[in-house]
Amino acid sequence: LAVILASAPSGAAEHTRHGNVRWGLVPWLAVGAVAGAVVSAWLVQGLPRAALARAFALFLLANAASTGWRAWQARRTAGS
Repeated sequence: LAVILASAPSGAAEHTRHGNVRWGLVPWLAVGAVAGAVVSAWLVQGLPRAALARAFALFLLANAASTGWRAWQARRTAGS
């Protein structure tokens, strides 16, 4: 998480510099992010720690599989 704190502002600045930010959506996304953080923090208080660890592990595995699949597809497409 500490890496995100350092890299997110520079990434946001770069996207803004390239015109990739739709500023009309930013307030809505911020409201959703804050509401989601509050609700999810409240919900996880009642879950066992082991269940949270398993859910996070599944999340990481799904992201790894998705990244691998996209990389494989890109290589396959580039080779055609």
